[in-house]
Amino acid sequence: MLRNTTVLMAFVITVTLPFSACKGGRDAAQTSDLWINGAQAQCIVDDPRRQIGEDVPAARPLDAENVAVGSPLQCMGNQSFLVGSAIFDVTNSITDGSGWGYVNPLQVISGLHTRMHARAFAIESPCNGKRVMYVLVDVLSITKPLRDAVLAEIAADDQMRDRWGASNVMLAATHTHSNAYFARNGEAVFTNGIYQAIRNADRNLRANPQPGHLAINFGELINANTNRSKAAYAFNPESERQQYLDVAGDEIRTNREMLQVELHRGATPVGLINWFGVHATSIGSIHGLTSSDNKGFAGLGFEKLMATNYTASAEEGTFVAAFAQAEEGDSSPNIFLDQYAPPDPARGGGVSDWDSLSIEGTKQLARAIELFGRGSPVTGPVDYQFAHIPINRIAITDPVVLDSMQLPEELDTPDKRTCDGIYGASFGAGSSEDGPGPGQEGVRCGDSLDVLQAAVNDVEALGNMSFAQFPGAWPHGVIPSHTVSALALCNLQAFPLAGDYSCQAEKPLVLPNGFSEIPIQLFRFGQLAVLGLPFEVSTMSGRRIRQ
Repeated sequence: MLRNTTVLMAFVITVTLPFSACKGGRDAAQTSDLWINGAQAQCIVDDPRRQIGEDVPAARPLDAENVAVGSPLQCMGNQSFLVGSAIFDVTNSITDGSGWGYVNPLQVISGLHTRMHARAFAIESPCNGKRVMYVLVDVLSITKPLRDAVLAEIAADDQMRDRWGASNVMLAATHTHSNAYFARNGEAVFTNGIYQAIRNADRNLRANPQPGHLAINFGELINANTNRSKAAYAFNPESERQQYLDVAGDEIRTNREMLQVELHRGATPVGLINWFGVHATSIGSIHGLTSSDNKGFAGLGFEKLMATNYTASAEEGTFVAAFAQAEEGDSSPNIFLDQYAPPDPARGGGVSDWDSLSIEGTKQLARAIELFGRGSPVTGPVDYQFAHIPINRIAITDPVVLDSMQLPEELDTPDKRTCDGIYGASFGAGSSEDGPGPGQEGVRCGDSLDVLQAAVNDVEALGNMSFAQFPGAWPHGVIPSHTVSALALCNLQAFPLAGDYSCQAEKPLVLPNGFSEIPIQLFRFGQLAVLGLPFEVSTMSGRRIRQ
């Protein structure tokens, strides 16, 4: 018996798109203007699994002014755009790579569920000559080294360097938690794949100079996300929470708006970008598979309806569907997480993670189908801005913000300001409601916990592991976070660390993240503004940013 030998086996699970029960070919009479397989699209829209959940519609209609930013005289009334799209495979090694996203050392990637892609969209407005490139990548996040490496490839390309750069190229992530970015040659594979997607989208744009148009649409999607940090959400002012209620008078704790932009060249649809805030964590950490999760599921599904040709030349191009993130920081696809703890698949409404993935992906796909072909024209210019914000040296002077701060007296200071960023002890909890790590949430300083009481809290947490019977699940809470914090982590401000962390107050300090200045990127397509931020945005933060 090979007791001391580890055998790694890579295997493939075929992704099941929601067409097995959807028969029939393209209904040209009804859908010739949309180029979509109408029979299969209608079957997906009618899928009864869309009703799984307990949500009811919002009490007030979505506000169209959320996407209105006005138009300058230079391009007032413009509805003519040049567009290009491309998709490129960025699947890296699927064996012997650590997972990225669940903060779970037991998640070792050893197989493939779906291939990973970079989807790129080039949009130019002839009225002012400006262009932008939006790229969505099947990956947890866009790191600074990855972005810098992609920009270096663009700068080395004679046909690209004068057209694209740091200001007008935005890299975004689907935020899938099932990906081995740090596997062998992972960064190199992603760098090359993203660069190739950008290069092909640019070639597609230049090879097709005929005018096109953009269309925008949005609507509510219910039963597709839930707030996984309800206790934290409750700390928002009640007056603010009361602005977001459903028809039953209950709080809406996640943003349920889906916004969609379609790209058309003449009468031909070239692609769509869809934004809806929900974590790509339908597949838990116990499987060890590379997967684009629910966002990739919806994208692949829409591309199947549009007969996407993944081997088309860059000049010819093909239809590309990107399902991107909005404010997903506290938004989970596991809508029954209050009743079922991970890794129980019932938390997502299915009998397995794959079933829950299909349910969540189908809900997003079906709503996107309903919005498709029914949007309003995008009017105005393409524009962009880019800046670095010194996040570590901002004085807090806004009276509303100051009044909302509720610090313990021993941690309060007259001078309120920001400082360098650093991960806290709760970071080790991972995505605790979707796929927990070894730490705990809610660990803080300033609670007057002595070491003995901290130890008691840790023991109680360890005893409450209701899902320990599931094989492969990381035993949540095994790191004695409260004890360690009471002994050391709450005292790190007193040590000469590489940075100023004095403003962290009640947060036990663990791992510096290098955030002293953060990049902020703003794209504009007519009346739509797209803000690129290098961090996850929670529901209420996203609402405030929009306002």
